Formats: sequence, structure tokens, C-alpha cells
Amino acid sequence: MTDKYAIKQLLSLIDAHWPEVSCVENDVIMCLIRMNDLIMNKAKEKLAPLGLTHAAFEVLTTLRALPHPRQLTPTELYKSALLTSGGMTKLLKSLEEHGYIERVWHETDKRSKLVKLTKSGEDAAAQAMEAVSIGDRQILGETFSQEEMHKLRNLFLKGLEKLE
Repeated sequence: MTDKYAIKQLLSLIDAHWPEVSCVENDVIMCLIRMNDLIMNKAKEKLAPLGLTHAAFEVLTTLRALPHPRQLTPTELYKSALLTSGGMTKLLKSLEEHGYIERVWHETDKRSKLVKLTKSGEDAAAQAMEAVSIGDRQILGETFSQEEMHKLRNLFLKGLEKLE
């Protein structure tokens, strides 16, 4: 991210020129936002050769994490991914065209269809997860020790549990 100020430089500028908003909470949030940017950029880099967007990756991995038959309603998928309903419709159509998902009739609600992961979708999810995990390890594994990673995970889980 050479086109942006390094986070330490940005925080230093805030300390010097906007001290009334300089506090540890803002520093943590700004660090999280920058880390998210770096992680998302690395994920996009790893997913591009697979022909997947991050949104497609989210849908495939959400379905893959479910027990068989690995299916959800479009609304349940929409709630799990950061997409608009229109964006989800377009994404599902693309994933279906690639053979990663199929639409099957809902057993109890014949007015709607479920989104079901196919074998090809499972394979794509596995390949994408492996690529993204390599990127995550490149960013985080080269930055933090395993002990630090466990501490970070536990701190984030603690915070998210209270916030969610």
C-alpha cells in the first residue's frame, strides 16, 4: 500500500494536528481498518487467478462450511455476505453459470428455491480457501508469532462476542 501514509505516520499526524481525537480507541480502529484493507487486497490478488470475486468467495465458503446438503435460502446467504439483494441475485446467477451452485426447490416452501453448493463449487471453495489462507499467512504469519496470533484471536473473539 505504498500510495497511502503508513499507519504510524497517519497516527502521528493526528496526534500532532488533531489531538482532540487522538486516543487509543481511534488508533485501534484505524489499525483494524488498515489491516482489513491489506487483507482484502491480498485476498483479491489470490482470488483473481481463480476467476472469483471476494463476494463469490464468501458465498462459496459460507455454503461449504454447512453440513450436507450445503444449502441455504438466498435470503440467508444475503445476510451472511456484505451484498445488496440485487448484487446477490447477479452473483448467484454467475455462480450457477459456472456450475458452482444449483438452485433446488425448497422442500417445505414450494414458492422458493434453495442455493445448493455443487461438487464443482466445493472444489472451487477449497482451492479459493487455500489461496486466501496462503495470503493470510503471508500477511499475518510474517508479522505475528503464533502466540501473538492466538492472543489476537481471543481478543477479537471477546470483543466481537460483546458487540454482536
